[in-house]
Amino acid sequence: MSIRRTFRFQWTRRVLCLLVVGLSVGRAEAHDFWISPDPIAPQAGQAVLLRLFAGEWFEGDEVPYDSAHALRFQHWVGDKVETLTGREGYSPAAFLRGVAPGVHLVSYTSAGTDIQVEPEKFNRYLEDSGLSAVLAYRRQQGQSHSPARERFFRYAKALIVTPGAKPDLGTSGRVLGQRLEIVPEFDPVAVAGKRGAIRVRVLYEGKPLAGATVFAMPRSDPQAGRLEEITDASGKAAFALDQPGVWMVKLIWMVPGTQGAEWESSWGSLVFLAG
Repeated sequence: MSIRRTFRFQWTRRVLCLLVVGLSVGRAEAHDFWISPDPIAPQAGQAVLLRLFAGEWFEGDEVPYDSAHALRFQHWVGDKVETLTGREGYSPAAFLRGVAPGVHLVSYTSAGTDIQVEPEKFNRYLEDSGLSAVLAYRRQQGQSHSPARERFFRYAKALIVTPGAKPDLGTSGRVLGQRLEIVPEFDPVAVAGKRGAIRVRVLYEGKPLAGATVFAMPRSDPQAGRLEEITDASGKAAFALDQPGVWMVKLIWMVPGTQGAEWESSWGSLVFLAG
């Protein structure tokens, strides 16, 4: 391939990737963000592609690596942490080289993004996300028919378990200090071998978040199979997983905004494999 053709191909691919980011950010419906390890149960020594997605119901646009957006992208195994980077504007966002046997935790923390959302879309977004208090406030203030200025942040995690791994709750349950954080209180090794009950703890600014609506959904049938729970006083929610495969636990928490944003939202997700 000539230098001219190579440059044209790389430029075109980068433009397309940036357009995907713009579409993902601009759609009010795309209020899920998750890490999709490929594969999620690798053999020891195998490379793992770390793909980022924005969308809903486990469908969406792949988000390329953007250093300005990825404030903290990390890979934890035991007490070792690796900072992840990718090729600017390209997908997958990062990858792991030759994973060691065991339990791995990948996390992503984003910068804030400002958007303006049309009234009907914003109201539906609040309703679908279990943000009834914000929806009620907008109605009380006569804002139901007004656009909303929102600043959102993304906090994603994924658990990767190699076959035959030993339990490592120190890795899987590590608290990373994300503003909105889903902390698994289950053994991902056992869950990967046999589906069943799991429990997560939700923290907001380092404290248990009570009264938040948390969802769990299987990738194989996310709409029909979605489960919903409210966190208790200790920020915990439990789910009975009823089918095998890849699952996502997710929630959105919204507070009054600052610096021109009416609302500031935090989007959390945790992806893992159930047997």
